[in-house]
Amino acid sequence: MGTTFIFRLFSMMIVSSVLTLTTSMDDFTQFFHKLKVPLEVSMMLTTAIRFIPTLDRKRRFILEAQKARGTRFNDKGIVGPIRSYFPIMIPMFINSILMANSLSMAMLNRGYGLTRTCTVLREISFAPRDYWVFSLIVLLLTLAVFIRFSLHLGVL
Repeated sequence: MGTTFIFRLFSMMIVSSVLTLTTSMDDFTQFFHKLKVPLEVSMMLTTAIRFIPTLDRKRRFILEAQKARGTRFNDKGIVGPIRSYFPIMIPMFINSILMANSLSMAMLNRGYGLTRTCTVLREISFAPRDYWVFSLIVLLLTLAVFIRFSLHLGVL
C-alpha cells in the first residue's frame, strides 16, 4: 500500500523536474492557452508544476541543515518517525508560504491580471513529431488506465 503511494509521489516529482528543466514556463502557459484552458487555471497549473522541484531542493537543504544540528530521523515506534520529521515539515511549510507570498508580490508588481489577454514573446506550434508523441502518451495513458481497472493492478 505504501509502496504504491511512494512510487506515485516519486514519479510525479521526476516528471515535474524533467518538465521544468526542459520547458520554459512561458511555453507551458502558452500550451495550456492553446488547449483553451482559462488563463487563471493555466497559471495555477504552471506554478504548481514549477513549485514541486523547488520544494524538493528546499527539502534537501533543510534536511542537511537539520542533520548538521544533530536531528535524528530514525526514531523507532509508531509515532517516532512522524515526530522526527517535524523539524523538516515546519520549515517547509513556512518556506512554502513565503515563496507563495513572494510570487504573488512579483506577479502584482509586473501587472499580472490587469488585462484579459496575454502576450507571448514567441509563438509555439505543433510539428508532426509533436502529434506522434502526444498520440503515444494518450495511448500509454489509456493502456495504464485499462490495466489499472481491468486487471486490478496498482489497487491500494
